[in-house]
Amino acid sequence: TGAQHGKAGAAPGSHDDWCAEHAVPESKCTRCDASLIAAFKATKDWCAEHGLPESQCLKCNPDVKIERPPR
Repeated sequence: TGAQHGKAGAAPGSHDDWCAEHAVPESKCTRCDASLIAAFKATKDWCAEHGLPESQCLKCNPDVKIERPPR
């Protein structure tokens, strides 16, 4: 884990659970961890056009706010 990625073992949803490279929680970053994709697809939260969760797709959902939790 580099400066751009969340700390190993960080609690999901915490300040340290953050992928700065992709501006989403590290625990939900499908671009860093492709093994997460199946779970998003299983819950119908997938944008096939852009290859990321619909809940993170700012191209399709420009009003979505994904913010890093405070410390």
